[in-house]
Amino acid sequence: MEDNLAKQDAIILNLSVGKSCIPVVQGVIETVAKQHGMFEKDIFSLTLAAEEAILNIINHGISPVSDKNLQVEIEVDSFDFIVSIEDWGVPFDFERLHYDSNNLEGIGIYMMNRLVDRMDFSMGEFGRVQKLIKHLHAVDDFTHTPHCQSVKKADDLPSDISFAIEHTKEEDAIMVAQCIYDEFGYSYPYPIVYSPSKFIEACKQGNVYSLVSRASTGEAAGHLALIFNSMQQGIAEMGIGVVKLKFRKCSIINTLTNTIVNAAQEQYHLNAMIARPVMHHTITQHMCNKVNMVPCMFALNIYRFDTKINNFHERRSVACAILPFDTPHTIKKVYLPKRLFGIADWIYSRIGITRDYLSANRGFNKKSIYQHSVNQEQRHAVIYVDSMDNKWNFRLKSLIKSFKSMHVESIEMYLNMNNSSLIATYNVAVKYGFFCSGILPLCEKGDYLVMLCMLNTVIDYTKLETIEPFTSLLNKVRALDPNENIK
Repeated sequence: MEDNLAKQDAIILNLSVGKSCIPVVQGVIETVAKQHGMFEKDIFSLTLAAEEAILNIINHGISPVSDKNLQVEIEVDSFDFIVSIEDWGVPFDFERLHYDSNNLEGIGIYMMNRLVDRMDFSMGEFGRVQKLIKHLHAVDDFTHTPHCQSVKKADDLPSDISFAIEHTKEEDAIMVAQCIYDEFGYSYPYPIVYSPSKFIEACKQGNVYSLVSRASTGEAAGHLALIFNSMQQGIAEMGIGVVKLKFRKCSIINTLTNTIVNAAQEQYHLNAMIARPVMHHTITQHMCNKVNMVPCMFALNIYRFDTKINNFHERRSVACAILPFDTPHTIKKVYLPKRLFGIADWIYSRIGITRDYLSANRGFNKKSIYQHSVNQEQRHAVIYVDSMDNKWNFRLKSLIKSFKSMHVESIEMYLNMNNSSLIATYNVAVKYGFFCSGILPLCEKGDYLVMLCMLNTVIDYTKLETIEPFTSLLNKVRALDPNENIK
């Protein structure tokens, strides 16, 4: 065994593969964890998860008689205790191991999900990495939903308690992570919130504008943020809204929302602000209605439920509502297929925007401008197309093939409606199963036509809970879904 300090607060172990290396790794984890004040029960959970991770490698990746080694890196930052286990064995997708009464092979992954606060997998040129993350600190009054009865409710708070809005501090980030976990498990679509140190760094870099409501007792009571997307310049998303249980009756989110809206207008001079209410309950839709946000699109079946509840196939849907700050009175021309005039009229009229529709197919442009990304954890891909040439059929076919190889289940596509190649680009997308799910207007580059493609699933619209006006828009989207027209 080779044991050396690789960098500050990080230890790297290079080990021969075999069950004999397990107690070595567990011993180092226990020693370092105790030095950082980790609770005994958390140390036990982490060492047991590490054992399961190494057994994964032995059982599915590297033979015990192989000459390949595995590497274990133990790293500690301000918030997390991180164990990264790397190997260079035969490729195997640990995440696809399914556990139930008939398939016991995946019991190790099932256990690991419950033993640590976060588990990440990756494969690439540096081999395969299983990353086990355990939070070092906990919010004093934090408990999970099933045990919330033990937490003091709002009526037990001091009668003279008051709240102030402040920028999020490092010590607040763990509260945000744990409250998000309590509500969403690990299915929240902005995963950086689960890593407090990375979240704070994103705030410092200006990718997130993060505010907390701080009680006069000194503790952070709630959180809300503006999230910026480089592909959607001119707008930002209001999200990561959480409130500690005992402060739920103190109008925390209302005050934070008003402050965020003011910052979006006065500080960032945005054209509009968006929010993404979830479709498995109507609370966040009510909140959007309350601040006069208008539904403009849906992202259906694009988020996976947390694997901690052992449901790998159920996917969540969200809507997108927009609050315009800059609604130009001058008529703007956009390219749009005739069959989408109805849904466009519905959205634009409620936002207060007037557009002239150009429905003639102008063909492709000479230049292609597009980008794509994949969220492997969510099995979701996004494509932005600002201009497209006549190779689009080949490009899209290749992209879909690549996405399928990465087990992507849903694709979200944004087509710039201000570009003359829109109609031709749209027609090819429809051929591959894409359908319109709305419009995202007021971006700096123009309005975007939003399209979805489900690779392995169809949408069960009966499971979606909506209120008006979300229901009306959803019905229009459903009418465009080709799977709904199959008899």
